[in-house]
Amino acid sequence: NCRMCLVDVEKFNKPLPACATQVADGMKVSTTSKMATEAQQSVMEFLLINHPLDCPICDQGGECELQDTAVAFGSGQTRYKEEKRVVFNKNIGPLISTDMTRCIQCTRCVRFLQEVGGMMELGMVGRGEHSEITAYVDR
Repeated sequence: NCRMCLVDVEKFNKPLPACATQVADGMKVSTTSKMATEAQQSVMEFLLINHPLDCPICDQGGECELQDTAVAFGSGQTRYKEEKRVVFNKNIGPLISTDMTRCIQCTRCVRFLQEVGGMMELGMVGRGEHSEITAYVDR
């Protein structure tokens, strides 16, 4: 869903998400081709559009998977100059704590609840800049 796994597959003219592409005999996949790395850099830039860039003062600074991925796959610069969108925390329940200002809408939490927890409690609602992760009952 986050598209950071985009790869270059021979005989396809665009990058494909490795997490959602069916494997076939004889398939040739490259994770480091120019097309794949440019796609991964663009996706990382997009994921960071609304994420605050305050790693030095963040509690997770230095121990953050997003920070590690941004360093590994990001270009270090952005073309976006718009104001960052602010999403307020939601009270989803007593067992779930949210910090929506850190959310990059990768839907990992949604997939975890569905695939590991077997629950359909969270989901993505809205489109574009209005999309957000919330409890379905909030729709």
